[in-house]
Amino acid sequence: MHLLLLMYLGLASFPLTYCLEFFCPSTSQWFYRAKTACNFADQYYCLHDDNNRNYTEICQETPTFDSPGHKVVIVGGIQGVDCEHDIYQPFKYWTNGSSTCAFKKTICNAEGQIIYDNGTTKTDRQCRCDYRRGYKFIKRPKYACYCEPSKEDCSCYKKECPSDFVLTPDYNCVKLSNWSMTSTCSMIPDSVDRDKDRLLAQISQMDEEGTKTSSSMPSIILSILIGLANITIFITALLIILIGMGVIFQFTGAEVIWQSHNHVTQDIIELQKKRKDEWKREFCNEFVKTSAYSEILVSIRNEQCVIVSGPAGSGKSSSTFCAALNLEETEKFDLWIISDPGDILKYSLPDNKQIFFIDDAFGKYTVSQTKISWWSEHRCFIKDILKENKDLKLVMTCRSYIYHSENTIETIKPFCHVNLLSEQLKLTISERRTIVESYKEEKLKSLSDDVVMLYNFFPSLCSRFHEVPNNDTVEYFTFPVNYIAEEVEHFRISFDPFYLALAVLVIYGNIVHTELFKSKATDFDGILKHLSNTLGYKEKPSKKILLSRFHALKDFYVIDKTTWFESLHENLFLMISHCISPYILPCVLLYGDSSLIKERVRLESHRGKISKFDILVPEDFTTVFFQRLVIDLEKGKPEIVFSSSQHTLPEFRRLFITYLGNSSKKRLEEDKHQIAVHCFTKMGYNDYLRVLED
Repeated sequence: MHLLLLMYLGLASFPLTYCLEFFCPSTSQWFYRAKTACNFADQYYCLHDDNNRNYTEICQETPTFDSPGHKVVIVGGIQGVDCEHDIYQPFKYWTNGSSTCAFKKTICNAEGQIIYDNGTTKTDRQCRCDYRRGYKFIKRPKYACYCEPSKEDCSCYKKECPSDFVLTPDYNCVKLSNWSMTSTCSMIPDSVDRDKDRLLAQISQMDEEGTKTSSSMPSIILSILIGLANITIFITALLIILIGMGVIFQFTGAEVIWQSHNHVTQDIIELQKKRKDEWKREFCNEFVKTSAYSEILVSIRNEQCVIVSGPAGSGKSSSTFCAALNLEETEKFDLWIISDPGDILKYSLPDNKQIFFIDDAFGKYTVSQTKISWWSEHRCFIKDILKENKDLKLVMTCRSYIYHSENTIETIKPFCHVNLLSEQLKLTISERRTIVESYKEEKLKSLSDDVVMLYNFFPSLCSRFHEVPNNDTVEYFTFPVNYIAEEVEHFRISFDPFYLALAVLVIYGNIVHTELFKSKATDFDGILKHLSNTLGYKEKPSKKILLSRFHALKDFYVIDKTTWFESLHENLFLMISHCISPYILPCVLLYGDSSLIKERVRLESHRGKISKFDILVPEDFTTVFFQRLVIDLEKGKPEIVFSSSQHTLPEFRRLFITYLGNSSKKRLEEDKHQIAVHCFTKMGYNDYLRVLED
């Protein structure tokens, strides 16, 4: 009661008229505020409203990104704008972790420094040493004439040249009578001094304006001081009460952890118990101990920080949890299941044996920039906690393609990496058979070894089998299209380059040569641009990023054949193309491999004998489809075009003949007449023959 009264008096005495302006949370606090405001961190936006000139919080279904050099603001709607002149954004901007561009540009005002280049909205300024005043780089930079301050040391020192010698723009002492006034590095123009003076004057002016504003409002300052005095009294009283309750403040670096003798409340303990019971019911009742489980158990026992990576549905979460649970039951560790990494800071206790388990620590389906930012911001602090308590363990899971696509994970080192896709830890046929036995489903026992070994996510398929009544068992495990569709759809709605990589795989008919990713592949640039526009990407990802996504998808979606990529097997490619083609149909018809067009593309209105994985062309795309067939004819591919089963349908042939105008027939007659006649005769298409004879 006394505490509530003190809080009321303290707040009531503060002059709310002069409350500070709202600003977006810092990176270290972003995750907490996001979860509070929107439940899901990726849905939280905190952006500057250019019309109202203030920051605004909103919740959206998915995060938005913009290209390097830009940020996102609210101007009526949400849109991208350039970074301010003194700030830069060197990487893709995401709304789920920041409100403005990432870095302030270097001023280049240390001793002897001047500005070499002002940089762009994507890059920092470049600095150089002022050779005219005798300054030279202490450490030779990567580029002899200038230095990149965000990447290297740009410090200058006073270089003493002998009498009658001069320091040249190349930072060499040359005898004045011998210097020809030529140099590799450019000479410093007089305008540089004026620009530097102008920049420093702007900074000084901002300080003066701040001082002027302060001096012109003495009444406001007096009110704020009175309010601060009241708050000081309030905080002092509150501290007395808190100390009486046994609260201890611990300061570590810039962080403050609040701990009490009742640090973990009973509610939190009950919540953890409930979570563990739920995980036990879901994963441990029918759990099969595999070689991967044994490796994870040993790693957690021997190491403090462990990351387990593997494909979705491969058993990484269940194996990791059951291994951690084993240590809780046999070695008296206290297991915590958390989703917010900030809980490590809240609930880690010195001298206690604890295991913090985080499933999908860096994002579930795609990389979560919010979580990556959190780890980057707090990695040193986490390392300090682990260093201070050798009985504290941090165990995380991560999908393989996320682990291999995000370099920031490397900053958490040192950690022990357990890779479930390694040859030693991949599920063997005997382990998969044991998993089948654990489900006590007679239908599963009849599966052939080839079917059982098809997919890395076999354990997940087994766990879901009971959800699909009256299912054809072999069909379910051979073509798990619903599972693939769910995974791929998450790529699409998040505009992840993974989706674009799979779209390229479809366009090229399951063979993507690495030559495409070289700078000279200009045709591929056009295809990428068209694909990106069709899918609604704000910018075309670079070929370097796309190639990295192919490498990251290795052993889950694709095989790396050194000079090309292809899907793990034909069944997987059928499902991927079935799921993605409806969203990129114009690109499939325009750029798709001719064999893909022949074997998989069908008019929706004239299906004939079709596979459920065929790519269907709706009626309003019929003309585009026929245009593509004519292009292949003009390239001398009549056998590929007319060997499609669609041409066996009289109605389809009638539509195609109607489309073939006089100009199209003339091109066929002049360039490919004999080949076409031979093809039509061989296949018995007399109506096509008559078109040529006419």
